[in-house]
Amino acid sequence: MLREADVVVVAGAEDPVAYFGYEGVPSVLTEPGTLVRLAGPIEDAEEALLELADLIGAVTPAAPTAPGAAPPDDSETLTGRVVGRVVSACLPDDAIVSIEGGTSGYPFYTESGSAVPHTVMTNTGGAIGQGLPCALGAAIAAPHRPVIALQSDGSGLYTAQALWSMSRERTNVIVLIAANHTYNVLRTELGRHGNAEFGSQAEALTSLADPRVDWVALAAGFGVPAVRAVTVADLRKALTDAVASDGPHLIEMAL
Repeated sequence: MLREADVVVVAGAEDPVAYFGYEGVPSVLTEPGTLVRLAGPIEDAEEALLELADLIGAVTPAAPTAPGAAPPDDSETLTGRVVGRVVSACLPDDAIVSIEGGTSGYPFYTESGSAVPHTVMTNTGGAIGQGLPCALGAAIAAPHRPVIALQSDGSGLYTAQALWSMSRERTNVIVLIAANHTYNVLRTELGRHGNAEFGSQAEALTSLADPRVDWVALAAGFGVPAVRAVTVADLRKALTDAVASDGPHLIEMAL
C-alpha cells in the first residue's frame, strides 16, 4: 500500500490496485481516505485538471528544462539505467514509446525528464505481451510519428509474431529488446511470495538462456533488420541509424 502518500489523485484512470494477489496482502493500494478522484477513464481528465488549477489560482510557469544526467561513456556496458539514459538522449521529436518490462522501462521513466516531448504507452494491469502489438498499432494509427518499443525479452516472446506484421506493413517501429535472458518478473514475484532462495527447478523455469534466444536471427526470420548492441557506442549508433531509416528495425541490447 502507498503508506507514504497523504493524498493520491486520480485523473483519467481507475483506482490503483495491485495486479498480483497474495493471501493476507490487500489489493487496494491506497489507505482509506487518501484517494481523490478528479476524473475517471472515460471522463475529461484535462478539463478536470484545468478546473482544479483555476480553483486554487495556479499560475502556469515557463516549463523548466530538466537537467539531464551526464551521458554514459561509449565503452560502458549496457544496464537498464544506462539504456534509459541513451534512449532518452537519442529520442526523436514527437516519438511514441511503448514500454513493456521493468528492466529498461522503469529506468527510462526516471531518465526521460530531459528528453524531447514524447508520448508513452505502458502495459495495462500487468498484461504480458502487449508491448509489441501496441507499438505496431501506434505506428499504423500515427504513421507520421516515430515509434520505439522498449521491450523485455521474456514478455516479447509472447507476441513475437508482431515483428512479421511490422515488416509486412512497413511500419516505422524501432524495437529495443532488453536481453538479459531471464524472466525477472517471475523471479521478483516468487521473492515477494516468500521464495527468496531458488532451487534448480525454479532457476531453470525462469531462465531464457537454455537455449538462448537469438533476437537478431528471430527478427531476420520475420523480415525485420536487426543488430546486437553490447556497449553504449553500439546502442547509440544503432538507434541513430534506425531513426534515420524507414521501416521496422530491432536492436537486441545485451544486458
